[in-house]
Amino acid sequence: MKMHTRFLTSCLALSISVLSVPGTLRAEEEKVADPFAFADFTWLNGNSRQTEFPLDSKFFTGQFTLDTNYVYDFANPKDHTLVGSTNSGRTGELQVQQLGIGGDFHYQNVRGRLMTQFGMYSTMTPRNDATPSRGQWDMANAYRYVSEAYGGYHWNIWNGINLDAGIFMSFVGLESYYNYENWNYQMSYMSSNTPWYFNGLRLQMFPTDKFKAELWLINGWQSYGMANNTPGIGWELLWRPSGDWSYVTNEYYGHDTIGNTNRSRSQHLSWIFIVR
Repeated sequence: MKMHTRFLTSCLALSISVLSVPGTLRAEEEKVADPFAFADFTWLNGNSRQTEFPLDSKFFTGQFTLDTNYVYDFANPKDHTLVGSTNSGRTGELQVQQLGIGGDFHYQNVRGRLMTQFGMYSTMTPRNDATPSRGQWDMANAYRYVSEAYGGYHWNIWNGINLDAGIFMSFVGLESYYNYENWNYQMSYMSSNTPWYFNGLRLQMFPTDKFKAELWLINGWQSYGMANNTPGIGWELLWRPSGDWSYVTNEYYGHDTIGNTNRSRSQHLSWIFIVR
């Protein structure tokens, strides 16, 4: 009797093991593709050309960036100040423009990112924001050493849905805030007059691996706080039908003049077609 029981138990265990294999294979086959992973987009300006991540682990992918420069100005300013640039502030000197230490957290469906900005960026970036002068607490000093700091959650719906809260990049498809991701060093005039970061909520939706719709509910146009009592809103649409094409459009609306609720800011960045 014991031998029959042991034999039946072994057969049952074997049957369960065999039956579990097709289900596992089906789950692996049904796993959706990562967004925009179907082609190599490192040729795009503003995209990192990094392919290896030596600081990667199960829960955290570390990142270290160092941007230094030497700028020569034919006008030879006596105080070495360079004006008209958002990423170079001094001339005739070797300067540390940006030193970033941080990376991405990822555990199951929880996500987050932290990146510092030591160097010239920690002064040049906050100076363009007037909202820290509204009310108490010094937001400019509180945030100046942080370029990105957000936490969020990922849902396995479509090709992915992400909801993030905090400070995140507001890349509009022209130039990256981090110069090592650009083919040129001095950013274009158009890029320099678009916001580099947002503080608020971001919802990213990927219906397919070739299309992204991104919604923003934020404090304002590259601002740590609100200029008035209403947040800014906006969105981005990004479509890459193949590895040779990229289309992006951005919209923004908000009241970003301190003390003037009747004055509004609207931005419409028409479709940008980028072709290799």
